[in-house]
Amino acid sequence: MSLLIVLPCYFILASWAAGTSISSGVVIPKMFIGGLMGRIVGRIMVEAFGVQTDLYWSWMDPGAFALIGAAAFFGGVSRLTMSLTVIMVELTNDVQFLLLIMVAIMVSKWVGDYVTHPFYHAQLELKCIPFLDSEPVILFDGKRNLNLELFEACHIMSSPVLIIETKVRISDVAKLLLETSHCGFPIVKKSDGVSTFFGLITRTELSVLLCHEESFDLDESLSPLPTVDYS
Repeated sequence: MSLLIVLPCYFILASWAAGTSISSGVVIPKMFIGGLMGRIVGRIMVEAFGVQTDLYWSWMDPGAFALIGAAAFFGGVSRLTMSLTVIMVELTNDVQFLLLIMVAIMVSKWVGDYVTHPFYHAQLELKCIPFLDSEPVILFDGKRNLNLELFEACHIMSSPVLIIETKVRISDVAKLLLETSHCGFPIVKKSDGVSTFFGLITRTELSVLLCHEESFDLDESLSPLPTVDYS
């Protein structure tokens, strides 16, 4: 009876505390709630089938149900698999329940994935923090899901590639920024007809360089117009 009273009270309080701004933590509450559920199931099994003392393996230990329940609830909420299995085995220092723990965690993860997203994703959504799914879903014509692994860079790139040499005129940089909407430009150095890739410079970095005269090379013997040196 005490377990049935503690479970809903602790579940409600833990759920409320997890959504607050205080650093309350959810690891121990998840394991405690799962342990309570497993312990209740274990007590029901003992009451239904009685206590068997003939053989060691005939006895149903409610503590074992609590262990499996804690692992299953933790896995269903967090969607952890291998790491959670290692944690539970390390906590108990007993590998006899390894298979049962693995099965419980995998089943809880499958059920959780079928029902909704993980708890931590829900917290990110509540805080309006953007995040990417593990597998992007892109629908073509609203129906067919595109397999992005079949695409190559040439399918999405624009040609010809707009590049910037290590030394370039300021007018060329300004024209490049005005006539394009690219966010990044590769920097190359041409020597003996061979172009060597040096790196990538963003549009923001180019705009900042244009605002600082110390980055200009004003040597008129090199160029009739000021240049910007990226090397």
